Amino acid sequence: MSNAKEEIDLISMLAGIKNGIARFFSWIYHNTLQNLIVVILFSLIGAGIGFSVFSIKRPIYISELTISHIRFTNDQCFELINNLTKLNGDDRLMSQMLKMDIASVQKVKSITYLPLSTRTNKLYSDSASYVFPFKVSAEVYDPSVLDSLQSKIMSYLESNQYGIKRKQIDKQSIQKYIDKLSKEMNDVDSLKKIVNQSILHKNSGNGVMIDEPIDPVKITQKAVELFDSQLKLEKQLAINESFELMMGFNGGVQLTADITLSIVSGILYGYLFSLIFLFIRRKKA
Repeated sequence: MSNAKEEIDLISMLAGIKNGIARFFSWIYHNTLQNLIVVILFSLIGAGIGFSVFSIKRPIYISELTISHIRFTNDQCFELINNLTKLNGDDRLMSQMLKMDIASVQKVKSITYLPLSTRTNKLYSDSASYVFPFKVSAEVYDPSVLDSLQSKIMSYLESNQYGIKRKQIDKQSIQKYIDKLSKEMNDVDSLKKIVNQSILHKNSGNGVMIDEPIDPVKITQKAVELFDSQLKLEKQLAINESFELMMGFNGGVQLTADITLSIVSGILYGYLFSLIFLFIRRKKA
């Protein structure tokens, strides 16, 4: 019995909601027709405001950096850039963080981290230690600030104390290895001189023979291998930065605002305010 009563109450409630919605839209329909001039006037005002907002709105330019990195995981890189993202709109703190003048910072709308590609991000989303290049997206009001912003972002990333300490350790380790290779190369050069001096020419002057079982070709090969290893280490030492710019800001692409959307939004807001105006006028009457 109680279940039947609850079902009746639910049906009555739904019917009441349905009737209320029907009366609401009926009121909108009839008031729109009866006060068409007022509705059109408000809608035109809304369209004008929408167009005005579109006209005076500051243009926004967007560009991206592509950065490779070592010593940091991509999650750590995200945290570094996200620290800047959190400061979007706070010119004073952003200026302090990037060591950039306030006037330039005020031209920056936002800075955000982006994965190199959506596919790569999905493949390694469960890994906490993957290392791939990433992007930094910047929205600015003036594209002339992009060069300065690029330099400041790279300096900000490279100045992280975690990276500085490990970069210094790597530099010392590489330099020690280079010094060791240099010593070995000197030893090989000395051995080459000894071997060359031990070569005896035949009486006819054709061909050579070696007093000791040492192959001069292998010694030369060893010298070349050591030199090649030294070049690779010197290259590694030269690009020992934690972050390296792969592709810089491209001058900025302007985000085009949709004038149609602005005007239509203005018309809708105008129509809404006209209904509110008619409702208030009816209540006062």
